[in-house]
Amino acid sequence: MSAADLDYRGYRLAVRAQGPGWKVTIYAPGSVFGEEEISQTSDPTGREQVIADARRIVDRLLHSD
Repeated sequence: MSAADLDYRGYRLAVRAQGPGWKVTIYAPGSVFGEEEISQTSDPTGREQVIADARRIVDRLLHSD
């Protein structure tokens, strides 16, 4: 799987292959622009880790309100 969009607590996590690794861009609800913070790795086996990192970023964003 090279690309996927996941929903997490109303945010869209756009998971994409980037080079040998993975990148997750985080989109706030209703936004077409990604957040400045993204999760990425150059590890080709690190897909699940960058998704977990992105979920932690969303949790932090939600608790900063």
